[in-house]
Amino acid sequence: MLEIDNQTPLESDFLLLEKIADVLAPTQTIELILVSDETMREINRDLRGCDYATDVLSFPLEAIPHTPLGSVVINALLAQENALKLGHSLEDEIALLFIHGA
Repeated sequence: MLEIDNQTPLESDFLLLEKIADVLAPTQTIELILVSDETMREINRDLRGCDYATDVLSFPLEAIPHTPLGSVVINALLAQENALKLGHSLEDEIALLFIHGA
């Protein structure tokens, strides 16, 4: 199962991500959080000590029973820039980052 928290104005079709989540963790929940460039920089700085934005971060939660398998945080702006640069859709770029983070 996939729980999505889109904190950005970007709109995307999440059907592909839901299918991927069902394959990766058919009995558990994965949380996907789409954030801005600045929010990603803050998360990366506060939790990893790296003062720059990155494309994806993931945080496992398996030590806590009955919670999501983990959280995958994706920088939506950077995903959009990379999709344009690489010549594929935003949905495909987010799917690649999601798989990488999961």
